Amino acid sequence: MFSSSRLRHFALTVTVRLPRRSSFSSYRSSTREILRLGAPRSGPLLLFSPGHVLGYDPLLKVARWVCERLVQDGSGSARAHGRRPGFRADPRLSPQAAARPFDLRGSGFNRGHLAAAANATCRRSLQFSFLMSNVVAQPAAVNGGVWRRLEGRARALAALGPVWVTSGPLFVPRVEADGSVALHVPLVGASRLPVPTHLFKLLVYHGKGGQLTSEAFVVRNGPENGAEALRECAVTVEELERLSGLRLLPRVRRRELHQLTAADL
Repeated sequence: MFSSSRLRHFALTVTVRLPRRSSFSSYRSSTREILRLGAPRSGPLLLFSPGHVLGYDPLLKVARWVCERLVQDGSGSARAHGRRPGFRADPRLSPQAAARPFDLRGSGFNRGHLAAAANATCRRSLQFSFLMSNVVAQPAAVNGGVWRRLEGRARALAALGPVWVTSGPLFVPRVEADGSVALHVPLVGASRLPVPTHLFKLLVYHGKGGQLTSEAFVVRNGPENGAEALRECAVTVEELERLSGLRLLPRVRRRELHQLTAADL
């Protein structure tokens, strides 16, 4: 099981005195004038591609999450869709926000797919999977080890029915020897791409009796990792939400979700 460091939490209580209801109309008018030129865009940019949807962080130049729905549709493997395309910058992003293929060249890290190229169902979806918006820095041992096995598990489950897959990077602080909490994130390449401390993958499908079932995994993204068994990486959806800051499966009632644990894998 993945175990994360316990962090100290602090609470701050703030008392806000609200104005009388009648004054809100003047605030709305003022707000329109303040934002006449538009509000700065914040939060992840939604990018829609054949085969996957992702939420992209233009500051970090990496996707926060990538969602897929895998089905066994008889289209064959990615090899059936022609020659493997090269990695390229996502043309939908501004030059300031886009990661570039050469950013990881010579860095010691692989260009790791979040939505796996092997999941592609057509030539176009294969091409979109090679955009740098779908890539994170991964050590070769992780990319070709436990991450590849997770991708294979998702496809194996898809042979039995639809599988909803959510993948992404994690940036998890650690507790130092002196008790302080620090986040260590190497930045590589000319674009200063962050190297995630961990990666996650969430698989959701209809299990026995048609019950909605989930498998959640957190993988350490270090050069010494990659050989872990999947059960060693298993976490709950709640723990994954805490580590990622994401609200996962917002349309699913948690009590209706059967979560598999390490003992079930």
